[in-house]
Amino acid sequence: MSMLIDPKTKKSLLNLLSGLEKPIKSRGFPAGFYDSAVKISLNQSLQRGFLLKYVLVDIMGFPCAYQPIEKVAWEIDFVFNGTHCTVSSEKFGYRLYIRSKDRKIISRLSNQLPLIFNKAVLLLQKHLETFSASEIEKGDIIIVNQYKELFDMYTFFKRQAQRKRNLRNIKTKEKDFAKSWNTGIKAGRESFYFEQAAYFAFFGLLEHLLVLLLAFRNFNPKAESIKKFIFLKWSEKYKRIFNLIDGQFNEYYMFLVKLSRQNRNLYAHGKFSKDNSSMLVYLAGTGLISAKPFNFNDNADAPLFRWLGGSGESFQKLDKFLQLLTEHIDFKVSMQIIRGGLNIDFSPKERREYKKLMHSGDASEFVEHTNDLIDRYQNMDW
Repeated sequence: MSMLIDPKTKKSLLNLLSGLEKPIKSRGFPAGFYDSAVKISLNQSLQRGFLLKYVLVDIMGFPCAYQPIEKVAWEIDFVFNGTHCTVSSEKFGYRLYIRSKDRKIISRLSNQLPLIFNKAVLLLQKHLETFSASEIEKGDIIIVNQYKELFDMYTFFKRQAQRKRNLRNIKTKEKDFAKSWNTGIKAGRESFYFEQAAYFAFFGLLEHLLVLLLAFRNFNPKAESIKKFIFLKWSEKYKRIFNLIDGQFNEYYMFLVKLSRQNRNLYAHGKFSKDNSSMLVYLAGTGLISAKPFNFNDNADAPLFRWLGGSGESFQKLDKFLQLLTEHIDFKVSMQIIRGGLNIDFSPKERREYKKLMHSGDASEFVEHTNDLIDRYQNMDW
């Protein structure tokens, strides 16, 4: 959808860009003309360069050459104070070409033009915010897929916890018992630290995954807001995406709730919990005692548990949950697309395409083809 620009902004753009003239259509540049131009990188000086084409072409009507050659997405010719220039989007960034041999002109334009471009883009800021809010409200958005990064983060901490756990369990020939004991305790304690980091990473991965999966679960932008969904508690997202009537997903839900209460929530809130476990009270004749309700089976937060670290069984169950999603009939296709690294498009057109793929039962060719197109586009191989 196009972004609407009010007359006042259009007038401001006209005044700001008054020094830029459209090239005469009949003008033909001589051979070698482009090669003789001075090339200047705009990567450091140009702000939000992706909007420059929108300003010059879509709003101001300057002619634009799309994909004129390999490694160039677009280029726009214009004349500024009598000097022919070109601004382009290329594989390695934005470039400004100034066709002059006069060093003073080159120096002046290389400083002046980026400032003009940035001011022009800045004029669109409020319109861009309004446009973006409207598109989000309609659910016509694309979510950047960060599944791999979050999965790799979880995997890293999980493996570090396992490595420390292995060090804790290694039998050494150390004769000094105290030294051997302290080494094992240190490894167990560090294993526990990595475990907590892994739990945090997993729940971050889970929340991201639940948002991506929404596009495949009969999302209706007229009935629900994707922005509100993003900021729901993970448990609410989980119940929207997975049917808890399914015994497997209900079992994992109960497990995740328990895990979040014992680990994620506790450490995310500075180890303050609703059960008063961070508080002590004074009992005359006895001394300080925990204000936490007594429970014979509650040893997960005991000091020895923290020193020795866990067994790693929780991670095995978390991994099985992720594996279940890749095999389950309702989520196999969506996980192929997500694990394939594709951004998730919530537009009606793309959601219809997702439905077709889900009915077919396989998205491997779709993922491969789309990634190939993306790779070619990013490399600007036309």
